[in-house]
Amino acid sequence: MYPHKGGGGSSGWDEAYLLWPAELIPWDDFRAEAAADDLWRLLQPSLNLERDHGSYEVMSMLTLAKVWKHDPEKLARVQEALVWEATVPTNELGHFGKVWMKSGSDVVPGETQPHVWHHALFYLAALEAFGEK
Repeated sequence: MYPHKGGGGSSGWDEAYLLWPAELIPWDDFRAEAAADDLWRLLQPSLNLERDHGSYEVMSMLTLAKVWKHDPEKLARVQEALVWEATVPTNELGHFGKVWMKSGSDVVPGETQPHVWHHALFYLAALEAFGEK
């Protein structure tokens, strides 16, 4: 149906490129909805802290916000995911980066604090998810 590299440790960001920015499958194609649903499934272990680390979940959130913009129920999921992303612990300056990890029962920021591209993706995802419909 479509290329798929997801699995064990993937939070979906590599699959996100299938739909955005490449848009290899037009969003009105039935395969795009299947790809978006699969992307959401791949994101769940991060959002539920079932992984010991993660990275670039925001790429999946941006992609899903674009694809699901006209589906209020699914867009609400993306909005909740963005709130999750904004609450992952930051460094002492309030920056977050592309990587997070679990340390005992805590979630801590990983490398690359701040990570400008990650911040830009978060900003674009928030505009898409919370902006005008």
